[in-house]
Amino acid sequence: MGSVTIRKIDDATKQSLREVAAKQGRSVEAELRALIERTYGPKKPRSSGELPDKKVGENRAEYLVRIAPDVDPLDIPPRDKGIPDPEFP
Repeated sequence: MGSVTIRKIDDATKQSLREVAAKQGRSVEAELRALIERTYGPKKPRSSGELPDKKVGENRAEYLVRIAPDVDPLDIPPRDKGIPDPEFP
């Protein structure tokens, strides 16, 4: 296996990378390896039922909106006024 050394990375960029890696439960090295493999590795053909991968830094709600863009928002019915509001002195 090959190895790569990267020098002169901005401190803010390195800190951001550390935070993303921690959120993914990986070391910085493992996070960079996953990023390189995902970006430059061989592409696997997807089956029709397979969902796309979650993007780095994307939260669950953003992911769900991205994979289901044609879903209509839920219609929220009006509140039932059957129970009166309490009265306070």
